[in-house]
Amino acid sequence: MFQSVLERASVVTSLGDLPLAVLTAEHLEPSSRRTEEENRTLSEIHHRIQVELADLSTSGTHFQVEDADHYLQLDYPDRVADAIVGIAAAVGDRAGQELPDAR
Repeated sequence: MFQSVLERASVVTSLGDLPLAVLTAEHLEPSSRRTEEENRTLSEIHHRIQVELADLSTSGTHFQVEDADHYLQLDYPDRVADAIVGIAAAVGDRAGQELPDAR
């Protein structure tokens, strides 16, 4: 099943103008099973893929969350909430509706 998901995802070249926010942790957890160079290379690839994901939409944005690791949603829930509110507002704008102030 996972392989079919990867195959389907690999053919996606555009999300059109779908509102999209990609939050990337500044630090990828290094693994003791990899060399320092492998960890650094993996981190660079991960960052590049996250930017490419955001670029699939003309309304996509990429945010790198400073000082965050893999669990940025636990350490920086406000950043995640802000991104969600931003997407909801963009969707509301498209539908001609205003987002109620939830804060």
